[in-house]
Amino acid sequence: MNADPRRWAAGTTTTVSQSVSLSGVPAGSYRLLLNLPDPRAGLATRPEYAIRLANTGVWEPATGFNDLLRTVTVG
Repeated sequence: MNADPRRWAAGTTTTVSQSVSLSGVPAGSYRLLLNLPDPRAGLATRPEYAIRLANTGVWEPATGFNDLLRTVTVG
């Protein structure tokens, strides 16, 4: 991702546009999730140290991912 979440201001809307290659991904529908892990190697895989967005209903405590409530269709 080219955007730097450290620059996202509280109380504002941030729009990120990103192009990604999905070559090799099987056709289907996929949930779009955002993972903002702690930058320290020892904590990066621990969900409790990931950045949690303030939006209601998007946090997945088991993974530390934020569900963007969007679906990407590959096909």
